[in-house]
Amino acid sequence: YSIVAYIYLILTVGLSLALRALEQRLRRQHGE
Repeated sequence: YSIVAYIYLILTVGLSLALRALEQRLRRQHGE
């Protein structure tokens, strides 16, 4: 089990969550 693979996994999950949060913000702004 590699440390690089572990970091890559965290970055992938973090990025997906960040995209979802950003998408919700954009939708809220357009909704208003």
